[in-house]
Amino acid sequence: MRLMTGRGGHDDRLAAELARLVAEEDKRQSMHLRTSPELLAQAIVRIVESFFYNNAIAAIDPRIDDAMNVVDLILRGATEERPRTSRRRR
Repeated sequence: MRLMTGRGGHDDRLAAELARLVAEEDKRQSMHLRTSPELLAQAIVRIVESFFYNNAIAAIDPRIDDAMNVVDLILRGATEERPRTSRRRR
């Protein structure tokens, strides 16, 4: 939250940290990205900001749940299910 509310360059710092986390998860084999972690992180940061900042300007409460639902959709669309190893029954 400090990255988003601090002064100057927060978008880039937040996107870089998110890209690092996404890349770590991809390496752990829990994700199979269809795009770069950097592109995915930048998109997520921009969309989440729209749910926070535009609403603050309009004097509307931030829609955190809606933002998280959209992030979930983005992550599902940006990843592919890894092929499962088939087990043979004897």
